[in-house]
Amino acid sequence: DHDGSSGAPKLWLIALGILLLILLLIGIAALRLYMSTPRYQARKARTAADKLMVYYRALLTILEMQGQVPMSGETPAAFAQRLTDEKLAAPSFAAFTDAVVHSRYAGQPASPDMCLMGISAYDDAVKAMRLREKLRWYRRRIRHGMGSVQHIP
Repeated sequence: DHDGSSGAPKLWLIALGILLLILLLIGIAALRLYMSTPRYQARKARTAADKLMVYYRALLTILEMQGQVPMSGETPAAFAQRLTDEKLAAPSFAAFTDAVVHSRYAGQPASPDMCLMGISAYDDAVKAMRLREKLRWYRRRIRHGMGSVQHIP
């Protein structure tokens, strides 16, 4: 009688199917996480000004997740200075915000140096995050991306 042995291959196939599904989900999450990095998004940006906005959006999203948003009527420069003064953001954030303001509002052309400032400010912000905040940041990027560059105050 072979009834007892026929269940083992079915269980093995089910376990293999579950394992493959888990690996597929991990792969999809890893791909979404990679594609939502500012570096990846900046490479897709057409202009240097667009690259600046990618990094600025990522920084604003991180700060928003930490409960830091501009007060009503607060300019980007004042917001950055307030956070820097209160030690809620690295000085690189204020310097980069200044570059963004000059590019976006004063019509100064964005330069590669400004983009490097964005990379530096983003790296400083991520380094300053606690593990729980980093995990929330990664989860948010997997689910929703890093935020829209069309919705920047």
